[in-house]
Amino acid sequence: MDEDEPLAILGRHANVVFFSGHTHWDLRRQDWAARKVVDGGDPRGFHVFDTGVIKTLYGPDGRGGEKALDPAASQGLRVVPGGDGKLTVESRDFTGRTVIRSLEI
Repeated sequence: MDEDEPLAILGRHANVVFFSGHTHWDLRRQDWAARKVVDGGDPRGFHVFDTGVIKTLYGPDGRGGEKALDPAASQGLRVVPGGDGKLTVESRDFTGRTVIRSLEI
């Protein structure tokens, strides 16, 4: 199965929350969360989140590739369900014990 088939299925539902892991990219980046719009799907798109890194944080190398930034970094997500049907997703710096940012959906 290629990526087009699951994207077509997910793209029909604006209430999907998709977590994508193993990128090792820094959750401080602006694109840690986004809405993915699929051709022929719901025009609102669905939420996608990068899940962070347990060890060895990566970022852009300035030439279109990536480079290791911090081998000791540890980041991830905390998902907090709300009683009102909403969901809050926090990106967290586990090493520094801080919330990087949060998004309520």
